[in-house]
Amino acid sequence: MGVMKTIRIISFTVLSLLVVPLGFAAKPDKGKSDQGMRQGETMEAHEKKAEKQMKQQQAEATAEEAKMKAEQHREKAKEAHGQAALEGKKDDQERKELGKGSEQGQAKRAENSRKWWKFWAKDSDTEKKSTN
Repeated sequence: MGVMKTIRIISFTVLSLLVVPLGFAAKPDKGKSDQGMRQGETMEAHEKKAEKQMKQQQAEATAEEAKMKAEQHREKAKEAHGQAALEGKKDDQERKELGKGSEQGQAKRAENSRKWWKFWAKDSDTEKKSTN
Protein backbone atom coordinates (compact mmCIF):
# COMPACT_ATOMS: atom_id res chain seq x y z
CA MET A 1 0.00 0.00 0.00
CA GLY A 2 2.83 2.35 0.58
CA VAL A 3 3.78 2.19 -3.05
CA MET A 4 0.22 2.84 -4.11
CA LYS A 5 0.02 5.82 -1.88
CA THR A 6 3.19 7.32 -3.30
CA ILE A 7 1.99 6.72 -6.87
CA ARG A 8 -1.27 8.49 -6.07
CA ILE A 9 0.55 11.40 -4.50
CA ILE A 10 2.94 11.69 -7.44
CA SER A 11 0.13 11.43 -10.01
CA PHE A 12 -1.96 13.94 -8.09
CA THR A 13 1.02 16.31 -7.96
CA VAL A 14 1.72 15.92 -11.69
CA LEU A 15 -1.95 16.42 -12.56
CA SER A 16 -2.20 19.46 -10.34
CA LEU A 17 0.94 20.92 -11.86
CA LEU A 18 -0.51 20.43 -15.36
CA VAL A 19 -4.15 21.32 -14.69
CA VAL A 20 -3.65 24.41 -12.57
CA PRO A 21 -1.53 26.30 -15.17
CA LEU A 22 -3.87 25.21 -17.97
CA GLY A 23 -6.82 26.52 -16.01
CA PHE A 24 -5.19 29.89 -15.63
CA ALA A 25 -4.02 29.89 -19.24
CA ALA A 26 -7.55 29.26 -20.52
CA LYS A 27 -8.81 32.48 -19.01
CA PRO A 28 -8.27 35.53 -21.22
CA ASP A 29 -6.23 38.17 -19.50
CA LYS A 30 -8.27 41.32 -19.14
CA GLY A 31 -5.20 43.52 -19.25
CA LYS A 32 -4.07 42.08 -22.56
CA SER A 33 -7.49 42.35 -24.18
CA ASP A 34 -7.76 45.95 -22.99
CA GLN A 35 -4.37 46.62 -24.51
CA GLY A 36 -5.55 45.14 -27.80
CA MET A 37 -8.60 47.40 -27.71
CA ARG A 38 -6.44 50.33 -26.79
CA GLN A 39 -4.14 49.57 -29.71
CA GLY A 40 -7.16 49.38 -32.01
CA GLU A 41 -8.41 52.66 -30.60
CA THR A 42 -5.00 54.26 -31.00
CA MET A 43 -4.87 53.09 -34.62
CA GLU A 44 -8.24 54.71 -35.26
CA ALA A 45 -7.17 57.84 -33.42
CA HIS A 46 -3.90 57.88 -35.38
CA GLU A 47 -5.79 57.54 -38.68
CA LYS A 48 -8.15 60.34 -37.70
CA LYS A 49 -5.21 62.49 -36.68
CA ALA A 50 -3.46 61.82 -40.01
CA GLU A 51 -6.64 62.73 -41.93
CA LYS A 52 -6.98 65.89 -39.89
CA GLN A 53 -3.36 66.86 -40.63
CA MET A 54 -3.86 66.23 -44.34
CA LYS A 55 -6.96 68.41 -44.37
CA GLN A 56 -5.09 71.13 -42.49
CA GLN A 57 -2.18 70.97 -44.96
CA GLN A 58 -4.61 71.17 -47.87
CA ALA A 59 -6.31 74.17 -46.27
CA GLU A 60 -2.93 75.85 -45.74
CA ALA A 61 -1.94 75.17 -49.35
CA THR A 62 -5.25 76.61 -50.56
CA ALA A 63 -4.79 79.67 -48.36
CA GLU A 64 -1.24 80.14 -49.65
CA GLU A 65 -2.46 79.90 -53.25
CA ALA A 66 -5.12 82.50 -52.51
CA LYS A 67 -2.48 84.81 -51.00
CA MET A 68 -0.25 84.39 -54.04
CA LYS A 69 -3.13 85.14 -56.41
CA ALA A 70 -4.09 88.21 -54.39
CA GLU A 71 -0.49 89.45 -54.44
CA GLN A 72 -0.26 88.92 -58.20
CA HIS A 73 -3.50 90.82 -58.62
CA ARG A 74 -2.13 93.68 -56.49
CA GLU A 75 1.07 93.76 -58.54
CA LYS A 76 -0.91 93.90 -61.77
CA ALA A 77 -3.03 96.72 -60.36
CA LYS A 78 0.11 98.62 -59.33
CA GLU A 79 1.58 98.10 -62.79
CA ALA A 80 -1.57 99.36 -64.45
CA HIS A 81 -1.67 102.36 -62.11
CA GLY A 82 2.04 103.03 -62.71
CA GLN A 83 1.53 102.92 -66.47
CA ALA A 84 -1.40 105.32 -66.22
CA ALA A 85 0.65 107.66 -64.05
CA LEU A 86 3.58 107.40 -66.48
CA GLU A 87 1.29 108.26 -69.38
CA GLY A 88 0.00 111.24 -67.38
CA LYS A 89 3.58 112.39 -66.76
CA LYS A 90 4.38 112.05 -70.45
CA ASP A 91 1.37 114.17 -71.32
CA ASP A 92 2.47 116.85 -68.82
CA GLN A 93 6.02 116.80 -70.18
CA GLU A 94 4.76 117.17 -73.75
CA ARG A 95 2.69 120.18 -72.71
CA LYS A 96 5.71 121.77 -71.04
CA GLU A 97 7.89 121.13 -74.07
CA LEU A 98 5.32 122.81 -76.31
CA GLY A 99 5.84 126.05 -74.38
CA LYS A 100 9.62 125.78 -74.70
CA GLY A 101 9.45 125.92 -78.47
CA SER A 102 7.89 129.38 -78.52
CA GLU A 103 9.87 132.44 -79.57
CA GLN A 104 9.43 134.03 -76.19
CA GLY A 105 10.89 130.97 -74.43
CA GLN A 106 13.82 130.78 -76.80
CA ALA A 107 14.62 134.47 -76.28
CA LYS A 108 14.54 134.03 -72.49
CA ARG A 109 16.89 131.05 -72.63
CA ALA A 110 19.31 132.87 -74.92
CA GLU A 111 19.35 135.93 -72.62
CA ASN A 112 19.92 133.77 -69.57
CA SER A 113 22.72 131.94 -71.32
CA ARG A 114 24.45 135.25 -72.19
CA LYS A 115 24.22 136.41 -68.58
CA TRP A 116 25.88 133.25 -67.36
CA TRP A 117 28.61 133.47 -69.96
CA LYS A 118 29.33 137.05 -68.94
CA PHE A 119 29.38 136.07 -65.27
CA TRP A 120 31.79 133.20 -65.78
CA ALA A 121 33.93 135.22 -68.18
CA LYS A 122 34.30 138.02 -65.59
CA ASP A 123 35.07 135.46 -62.91
CA SER A 124 37.74 133.79 -65.02
CA ASP A 125 39.25 137.24 -65.88
CA THR A 126 39.56 138.08 -62.18
CA GLU A 127 41.23 134.71 -61.54
CA LYS A 128 43.74 135.38 -64.31
CA LYS A 129 44.59 138.81 -62.91
CA SER A 130 44.99 137.49 -59.36
CA THR A 131 47.31 134.70 -60.47
CA ASN A 132 49.57 137.12 -62.43
